[in-house]
This record gives sequence, C-alpha cells and structure tokens, in this order.
Amino acid sequence: LATTSAIEYAVKVLNISNILVCGHSNCGGCNALFFEDNMLSDIPHTKKWLELAKKVKEKIDRQLEKLNENNDEPLSLSFNSISGYSTIMFIN
Repeated sequence: LATTSAIEYAVKVLNISNILVCGHSNCGGCNALFFEDNMLSDIPHTKKWLELAKKVKEKIDRQLEKLNENNDEPLSLSFNSISGYSTIMFIN
C-alpha cells in the first residue's frame, strides 16, 4: 500500500505526469505467492500484502496450465527465461 499511496499522491496532489516503476528479479515476496497457507501463518502482514497480487497469480496459473495442456515446451521455456529479468514500466 505504501507504493500505491506514493504514486497516488504524486499524480493527484503533485501533478506528476511521468512515473518510472522499477522491479527486480528473483523477488522473495513474489515467490511467497506460491507458498502454502500454513507457511504464511507466522507472517500475517506479508500474507495480507500478497493478497493484493492474488488475481495476478491466478491469471498466471491459468496461463501456465494452458501451456502445460498444449505441451508447448518452447513457449514455456521462453516464458521461464524472460520471467527472471528486471521489469521497467512507464506509466503516463
């Protein structure tokens, strides 16, 4: 929520028109999306934060299921290779 709040404030109050959002590869937090619920029981704040990405995880899970159903190994390998790169996204 801190990042969302900062972006909202920048756009709505400071009238910032260009925002650069940078991510990193091998994010432990994103990896925790794939933990079983019992692994998250001792970290309730992290669990709540992960709920923000639940719909995205579900969408990725569906896409990976389709890849597996189609036995589309080359596409799956390409997806896996690009998933480790840092992400840079421009928002106007």
